[in-house]
Amino acid sequence: MRSRRTAKRSAARRCLAFASAIVLLLALGALRSALPAEGGDESPPPEFDAPVAPQQLRFPTILIRRDPFASDIGGAAGGAPLGGDDGADIVLPPNAAAVAPVVRAVILGAAPKALIEVAGRPIVVGIGTPLANSVIAGISESGILLRDGESLRLTERRP
Repeated sequence: MRSRRTAKRSAARRCLAFASAIVLLLALGALRSALPAEGGDESPPPEFDAPVAPQQLRFPTILIRRDPFASDIGGAAGGAPLGGDDGADIVLPPNAAAVAPVVRAVILGAAPKALIEVAGRPIVVGIGTPLANSVIAGISESGILLRDGESLRLTERRP
């Protein structure tokens, strides 16, 4: 009399052999359908036309009579140059270089680091890093000390 363990192994082997035979038959059928027919009974596969791009793309031309964002001072709508010669009416965007760095976080230890924000971009700096026309001389829990004597205080932002 065989033990249950031997009977389970035998049943598992039979199932595995049956599954392997099915996989081989399916693979053979897929291979046979992928090969071209030798009997000539089948019609050739339909030909597909490749999409063709137009010879020349045409975009509509837009006639701009005046700049919609410019002021009408000085007869700009009539075709005269905008503004005066002194440039007093020209508004420039804020200078990103003039924005002072803001200390957001400090990490103290053997090699202290600080997370600063310059013109909206976060930057990790350490001692000796050039910053604001100077060099970082020290980093403490209160902020950053520059070589020229200026200090940048740590700004606290709590949620």
